[in-house]
Amino acid sequence: MPIVTLDTLEGTSGSHDLSRGWEWTQVAIVEDLEPDTTSNLLQAAERAVVQQVGGRGSQCRDLAIPNYLASFNVDLPSATSAKVRIVYRGYPIAVFEFGGGLNQRETNLKLDGSPVVLQYTYPSDYDLDGTPSQRAGKTQKQSGLFPVGMSEPVITVRFTIAAGGGQNSSTLMGQYKTGYEGYVNKSTYTLGGITGQPHEWLIEQVTGTTADGGLSYQAAVTFHLRRKAANFPGGWDTRATFVNPDTGVPPTDLVENTGMMSFPSYPELDFPTITLDSN
Repeated sequence: MPIVTLDTLEGTSGSHDLSRGWEWTQVAIVEDLEPDTTSNLLQAAERAVVQQVGGRGSQCRDLAIPNYLASFNVDLPSATSAKVRIVYRGYPIAVFEFGGGLNQRETNLKLDGSPVVLQYTYPSDYDLDGTPSQRAGKTQKQSGLFPVGMSEPVITVRFTIAAGGGQNSSTLMGQYKTGYEGYVNKSTYTLGGITGQPHEWLIEQVTGTTADGGLSYQAAVTFHLRRKAANFPGGWDTRATFVNPDTGVPPTDLVENTGMMSFPSYPELDFPTITLDSN
């Protein structure tokens, strides 16, 4: 009867990635194999390990997530023993929550990108308290910054982070918090069927809670979409507009990238691919 020793220190490791889920490698030693052909020994060693840890799609007793695939790489250092490298790849289901609503942003542009220009012609007898005004009979144009409502979808993705094998996942949670929160997408990115151009998606928040002392985390990543538009071309970039200090409003003939411009206000990052079923 083969004897299987699990949890050897050699070669044991774990990792987690938002795109691929988590991966954990474990090494098992199988001893007291019956002498046989090489192919039969390989199969016997794998069978012994499968009986110990479970096969594809079943729950491993050492791991927090039941949905995983296991692969086995068998090496024969002797005629009666084997070293089996087990690679677990977990694919936790990602839960999408859709939210958002109308948010207001200030702009001096209309939906087609043309400036908002107000115009008024003063009466020919226009005066101020009986004193004739220089504006009498003249036409004056005026612009301004006006609040505009725009739909901004918010998607929160919830999933489980687990390093596996009894390892503490707090480090992974901290890496996600500092490595993703406050970044915009560097390239075109699609999430939940919604595609955003560069700098339109912002990872607004990364949170996580643990109920098992840090072995696993219920994580949530909040993505906020702010589309670029003709009247607000910046997306998540900051929009700056020159204001005439004499009138307190923008001139009506501002030129893009001179009198008004957009500039990055968040660092950019290639976002991970996340689907409803992350495998």
